[in-house]
Amino acid sequence: MDVETSQLNLCTTHQSTMESDAPFSAGKPAMEDSIEALLSMLRWCGSSQSFKQLQNMQHDKLATEEELKSLQVAYNANLTALAKKEAELHRFEDDLAAERESVARLTEELQRAEETVRSQEEEAQVKAGLIAEQERRIEELLAQIGQKDERAKG
Repeated sequence: MDVETSQLNLCTTHQSTMESDAPFSAGKPAMEDSIEALLSMLRWCGSSQSFKQLQNMQHDKLATEEELKSLQVAYNANLTALAKKEAELHRFEDDLAAERESVARLTEELQRAEETVRSQEEEAQVKAGLIAEQERRIEELLAQIGQKDERAKG
């Protein structure tokens, strides 16, 4: 049996015993007897252990409701903060994706520039080889001219 039912049974039992009490039935009008009986019952119920338990339960219920309200406020604040962090995360992810695209583009440009430099270095080496060959031929021709001049003088 729960507390409320036991409280009602106690109060009802007390009320039925009060109906036979002499002060409530002694020549007073029925209305006054009923009011006095009700007040007596309320005093008795108010001082009983079950009523104290009921008051404690009501107090606990109110405290729990207040705690629930504060937890709901905290929960809502956490949801708001989470939504802000989620938006911040999406912005960060978008920025990161843009940075990755930029790095990929710059890497491709760097590779093209390195390929251009390599091809220009190869071309420069080929030209340097041609210049060296031309210098060697020029030296041979100068040597031949010098020999012919010596023969012509000599």
